[in-house]
Amino acid sequence: MSAEAGRKKKEWSQTAVIEENKEQALHMKEQEAELEGLTSLETFDKDKLLTVIDSVQVYSEERIEIVWKMNDGFFSEVAGEKELVTLQ
Repeated sequence: MSAEAGRKKKEWSQTAVIEENKEQALHMKEQEAELEGLTSLETFDKDKLLTVIDSVQVYSEERIEIVWKMNDGFFSEVAGEKELVTLQ
């Protein structure tokens, strides 16, 4: 492979990575917008909650498990990989 072909291949690879990063950033902004809509909820809105909750497991009156649809690193840090909530 010539030096020119190697340079072009490297440029193409870098461009692909940049485009992928842009797509990921756009997806994260869309998720952020969905979450912002949820922060202002004053009443139960099933349709909005379905956008971020995959399932809810009820083990007892005092123990539930929420499985979130969001699985990116930021959301995991905020919500926890697997968060168990105890109701009082």
